[in-house]
Amino acid sequence: MAQLQRMFRNAAMALSALLLATPAMASVRYVSPLGSSSTDGLSVGAAWSMSKANASLVAGDVAIVMPGTYATSINPANSGTTVTTRISYVGSLSTPGNTIVPSIQLSKSYISVKGFKSNSTVVVASPARFDSVSYCEMASIGFWGAKHSMVSRNLITGDVRFLANAGLPCYTSQNLDPNCSVNSEYDTLRSNRINVGTILPGDRSFEFKAWTQHCLIDSNRVTGTFADGPLPDGGVAMVSYNSYFQTFKDNRWEFEATSNHHNYPNTQWDAFYLRDSLHTTVFLRDTILAGINTPDPYSIRCTMSASGSFPSSVRDISLLDCVFRVKGDIYWQNGFKGWTIDGCVLQSKGGIPLNEMSDWTDSKLRHSTLWATGQPFRIEGSSNGTRFKGTTNEISSNIFYSTNAGALGNYGGVAMFKESTSGFTSRPSVFVAIAAASANEYSVGPESSIHACSFVGPAAEAPSSASAATTPMSCVAIIGKG
Repeated sequence: MAQLQRMFRNAAMALSALLLATPAMASVRYVSPLGSSSTDGLSVGAAWSMSKANASLVAGDVAIVMPGTYATSINPANSGTTVTTRISYVGSLSTPGNTIVPSIQLSKSYISVKGFKSNSTVVVASPARFDSVSYCEMASIGFWGAKHSMVSRNLITGDVRFLANAGLPCYTSQNLDPNCSVNSEYDTLRSNRINVGTILPGDRSFEFKAWTQHCLIDSNRVTGTFADGPLPDGGVAMVSYNSYFQTFKDNRWEFEATSNHHNYPNTQWDAFYLRDSLHTTVFLRDTILAGINTPDPYSIRCTMSASGSFPSSVRDISLLDCVFRVKGDIYWQNGFKGWTIDGCVLQSKGGIPLNEMSDWTDSKLRHSTLWATGQPFRIEGSSNGTRFKGTTNEISSNIFYSTNAGALGNYGGVAMFKESTSGFTSRPSVFVAIAAASANEYSVGPESSIHACSFVGPAAEAPSSASAATTPMSCVAIIGKG
């Protein structure tokens, strides 16, 4: 009871603050499911209908929307003019399920909507500017070319999409849709609880496309479950194509799986899938939990750089103080270009926490822990080129930890470098094979120049010699019987 009283008190305080901020010439109008279009809306007894409110509210007006179920969506015809002369719809802030609308459709500017349950997608669409939706329950959310708008403190039970005008993704393969003209920009998605539900083959449940840029994804909790379905395509939880300058901060992503894909029985589901011109994006203190409670043999991976319609175009991405716990690979299929991984924990059960299959270019791995049940670190390399490219590569002060590395090979040993490792600088890192049976199980690979290590462990299990190298990596290898 005390908690309920606090909720009502907080809602009342929020409403009071909103009314105090309303300019003197603005009016407060009441809206009711039984309201009329022929009254003045100035009292509960003379309440407007939702249709009347949509048509008549002007800058600075506040609509107090009474509890009930409405047949008409929130869809204002007019815009506010400044942050202090917004058009506001206020429903039931503490219990949004008491005030139900078919949908919320915002395409005007300086609109605020608080305290509603929307039975379908909420859309903030071009030319909307400086709109906000908060304390609501909704089936899904779409930013369609909106700018400087915020969606915060909502319960979202469906997809999240950042797209261009009219909900266009802009590109199909390399073909640009000529109707695509306005991107989403400087929008904020903050402190929402988001359950994308069941993620089927072909689904893209949390999507950034169409030149979306400068958006902030902050302090959200996102959950979902992968399950099989009839389509041949793979299933993806969060995907980003053709988007730039985003900041992901303090989010928690949790995904599980109930099956493998029928068409790809050996393919892992994708919690993250980054591809096609994604660049200059930061993940700060995000936590990704993928498959932690998923039964064998089902797997979920994170594909951090995918080959797509614009190969080798994912670049300049930072993972800072993030935690990845994944039942599968954390996988760079199409290049490690301009990446910074600093202060992170990358943990994989049954996969490789840094599995990089192409060129490593001007990238840094620092102060991080890579933990695996098998091989924790793998750089495959192209078949006919130098492994490291550029002049600012660094691998420093990391821990590479394996609970059971196995014999050295393509997927054994603590680390594998398949080509020359010239072109990078390093500081001491630690290679740990806690259950190693021999030195071979924590070696860093026969083709590696990363050999100038000092080893700590039983003398019989240490390598007989350390090979000279042009650009050796400083490291300490610890072995033990577990």
